[in-house]
Amino acid sequence: MLEFHDIVDAADAPHSELTRRLAGELVVSRLLLAVDSSITQSLGGWGASAPPAGSEQTYRRFVAAAEQSPIESLTPLDLARTLSMPLRTLQEHVHRASGATPSVLLREMRYRRAHGMLRTSDATRTTVTAVAEACGFGHLGRFAGEYKLRFGEAPAETLRR
Repeated sequence: MLEFHDIVDAADAPHSELTRRLAGELVVSRLLLAVDSSITQSLGGWGASAPPAGSEQTYRRFVAAAEQSPIESLTPLDLARTLSMPLRTLQEHVHRASGATPSVLLREMRYRRAHGMLRTSDATRTTVTAVAEACGFGHLGRFAGEYKLRFGEAPAETLRR
């Protein structure tokens, strides 16, 4: 440690203040990393941790809450608040139980709802735009493209049938 101090002390005058400050930050960060804490213990166990208890139950609660809510404006944060848990906890439980994130699942629910609405709507009384907006899709071109990938036909074709 003394050798390190001598090197910093001998630095050129124009750079010495910056060098000293950076060296000080380096020393502090090395010391903090050397101290065992609850944070370093939890970071070390991330890869090998067991699934959180209750992932399946939380996933079922997530789906039920999403289905009971107006899905067009629903966000994962809204559902986390509804389920009285932190967003990160919800994300972890849902991912462990389903393999997908809450955002992806909500988007899939929106597409299924749009598909159902298009299949049951009267083509003379509604439009694809109205259905897309009712399901929370703002970009109609993206909606139509993704819809076709999921259901094998354009939204307008589903509406006409």
